[in-house]
Amino acid sequence: MAVACGAHALHDGFTDLLYVLLPLWQAEFGLGYAEVGVLRALYAGSMAGFQLPAGALAGRFGVLCCWRSAPRSPASAI
Repeated sequence: MAVACGAHALHDGFTDLLYVLLPLWQAEFGLGYAEVGVLRALYAGSMAGFQLPAGALAGRFGVLCCWRSAPRSPASAI
């Protein structure tokens, strides 16, 4: 249970870190509000879209199959 809680806290931390990074990326790369919005939409859409295949894999092969193949950091998911 502690590992699951830790993984959940880590995931939420990385997800919340995106809100800190978006203004920095906007300033660094000269992005407009629409472009930052597209980045945020792509992130949210990919998180939502991959839940269906992950759920199907977990149902077919078990939860450990999906956990082992999951990216360990947001950078490795890109």
